[in-house]
Amino acid sequence: ENLSTKWDFAKLAAESGFSTTTFRRRWAEAIGVPPAKYLQQLRIAEACRLLVETPMQIKAVALATGFEDEFYFSRRFRIEVGKAPREYRKTYMLRR
Repeated sequence: ENLSTKWDFAKLAAESGFSTTTFRRRWAEAIGVPPAKYLQQLRIAEACRLLVETPMQIKAVALATGFEDEFYFSRRFRIEVGKAPREYRKTYMLRR
């Protein structure tokens, strides 16, 4: 629901009735990636959307998608997407 909040995988595991290890393993089997990687993919996808659909500053996009550090966000974004956030925005920004 809210990508800016920290997910507590131990709590999710307990609510599901699994140990943390079993929860992570079962999640990866069902979804195809571990829960932390899945969350990161969701956050990056939302960041992509915000970058092209809004005029939000890069720092605000980082915070809105759960990254507390703009520079860490930029590094992770470049690794996942292949472009820096600013470059991604220039390439795909919706023209108004």
